[in-house]
Amino acid sequence: MCFDYSSERGYIIGHGGVLLRFLPDTTLSGCGAHLVPGADVEGSRSEVIRALGGRTPQVARNRDVRKSATPVFDRTFAITYAPEAVAVFVAFLGMAGAPLAPVIDRRAELGALQALGGSKSQVRSLVLTQAGMLLAAAKDGRRAEYRHRDRSGGEPSHDDHAGLDTAE
Repeated sequence: MCFDYSSERGYIIGHGGVLLRFLPDTTLSGCGAHLVPGADVEGSRSEVIRALGGRTPQVARNRDVRKSATPVFDRTFAITYAPEAVAVFVAFLGMAGAPLAPVIDRRAELGALQALGGSKSQVRSLVLTQAGMLLAAAKDGRRAEYRHRDRSGGEPSHDDHAGLDTAE
C-alpha cells in the first residue's frame, strides 16, 4: 500500500483486490494519463471516453488546469500585498520621524535662536544639517557593523555595541 497526500483529497495506491476488500466502491473517481510527446491529445481523449462506455469524464490538460488556476492563485495572494504596503509605510514613517525627534526635543532652543535674531532659513539650515549628520552617522555605524561581521565571520553579539569594536 502507498499513501499519497500530495493533493487535497489524498490517494491510496495498492493492489486492486486488497483495495476492493476494504473499499467495496468500484466507481472510478479519477485517473491520470501521461501521453508521450507529440501524441494526439484529442484522439486519446476520445479513446478514453469510448473505453468508459460513453460516460463523459472531465478531461483537462495540465496546461489548461495551470492556465485556469493561475488567476485564482493571483487573487488569493493579492491580499498579501496589503500588509507589505503597510510595513513599507510604517518603515517610511520611522525613517522620516527619526531625524525629526531631535527637532521636537529642541523646539524651545530653536525658538530662542529665532528670538535672538536667527532667521527661519538659518534655523531650517541648522535642522537639515543636523538631520543629515544623524543619517550619515547611522550609515557609518551600519558600515562599521558590516566590517565587524566580515572580520568575525558572523552576527555581532550583544556585547559588540551594534557591531563596533570596543576596548575592553
